[in-house]
Amino acid sequence: MIVAIANQKGGVGKTTTAVNLAAALAMRGRKTLLIDLDPQANSTISFLEHNAVGRSTYDAISEADCALADIIQPSTLLNLFIAPARIGLAKVEARLVGELDAHFKLKDKEGERVLPIWVGIFEANAIALQIENITSPRPMTHDLLRNIITDLDGHVDRVVVSDLKENTFFAIIHLTVKGERVVVDARPSDAIALALRTRAPILVEETVIDNAKTVDFSSDRADSDRLQKWLEGLDPEELGKYKM
Repeated sequence: MIVAIANQKGGVGKTTTAVNLAAALAMRGRKTLLIDLDPQANSTISFLEHNAVGRSTYDAISEADCALADIIQPSTLLNLFIAPARIGLAKVEARLVGELDAHFKLKDKEGERVLPIWVGIFEANAIALQIENITSPRPMTHDLLRNIITDLDGHVDRVVVSDLKENTFFAIIHLTVKGERVVVDARPSDAIALALRTRAPILVEETVIDNAKTVDFSSDRADSDRLQKWLEGLDPEELGKYKM
């Protein structure tokens, strides 16, 4: 039996579930391999002393001469084996963010005009989850926000991408709460993720579309690339000795 835990951002209990499931299977006599792909390595340190971890899933991913079988260690629990993680996995994560961090496009109904908006991988994930109708076991941030608005007898009327200043897009969420109109400032990515969850229309000011045509986003992209290179330059041997 193989149980894998990836990056735990979002706090929906993936690490807790993976650790408990792996332990339960092992205690029932099933040989179980727990693969930890989270740079924080919480699953790893649940069963192994951190200073006992040598090669990790980072090495198995990044080094041609290191196979998954080379890093597997027996845990303190009978029948449970661990493919441990270390902070070096942040390098892989940084590369993935660099590859996946990109713009998504808002189009008008006719598909004639397009507005590209740059978002990070985690904001894009929140939007993609709703587009694909994927429901998380526990409410994510935008699900929670939708539920709070609904429970307060409110609804989202529309969201508007309202401005573009210094290469940064701004948005406004228009709500009605108990008959009262409310306007909330927001990032476009958050506003769009909420609009998708409430089936509210997404609008863009004409001036934003016009101004976006003349904006050069290459400097923002360069900053992202510099951050990626810095993360890739982290020394796992130095950072791996600290518990996360």
